[in-house]
Amino acid sequence: MSMPITPFENMLTQFATQLIEHYPEQYNQAIYSQIQQDKENIESNIGRIAQAVAMSEFVAETLQKQPHFLHQCWQQTPVPSDCERYSERLSELLATTENEEQLYKLLRQFRNCEMAKLSFCQTLNLATVEEIFIRLSQLAEALIIAARDWLYRQACAEMGTPKDREGNIQQLYILGMGKLGGFELNFSSDIDLIFTYPANGETDGARRAVDNAKFFTRLGQRLINALDKYTPDGFVYRTDMRLRPFG
Repeated sequence: MSMPITPFENMLTQFATQLIEHYPEQYNQAIYSQIQQDKENIESNIGRIAQAVAMSEFVAETLQKQPHFLHQCWQQTPVPSDCERYSERLSELLATTENEEQLYKLLRQFRNCEMAKLSFCQTLNLATVEEIFIRLSQLAEALIIAARDWLYRQACAEMGTPKDREGNIQQLYILGMGKLGGFELNFSSDIDLIFTYPANGETDGARRAVDNAKFFTRLGQRLINALDKYTPDGFVYRTDMRLRPFG
């Protein structure tokens, strides 16, 4: 038998209903119907959701902006085991991404949703501070690599594939410094990165060859923008613009 819903929990239900009414494009009829059908799950999980919303403005904002995350929380509140397989999930998510605008949107929405899950876990004491730091650092690493790999493929399509003088394909290497390098990232941390690549050479496969320094400089600048640029979905991470790829 479920516990009675408290006045505060009832207020949270009203909050969700208002979201559906005021944001019809995000909270469409299909999601509204699903929420209405999940009353049993709502009653069992609403206390935890209320606690997380009361203690985390970021969680409340994410619930407001991402209807699918709200629906997930109605069904089952996040647990530490939900915060896994970042790289694999990002790879699947970005597989059909067609342009940088979509890339920016998907990276930011994924970041916000996953950080909200971790905030849930911290607020509800489901994970230690050290575990949260590690998960946050793993999330950052996965987002950075996913963005790099997508942008690298696009850059190769435009400028050719960078190779050394022996014909070996070259990749952009990224060194995480500071808190990211020590796996001690917190919710408000910015990231310090150093870009490098193995060897000089030029691109192959395009109409006009581009030297590797120019290729990786452009790639690094695009990567910084993908992470740092502020959009309606926010940013992925604040990134020091002075850390540029020098080769």
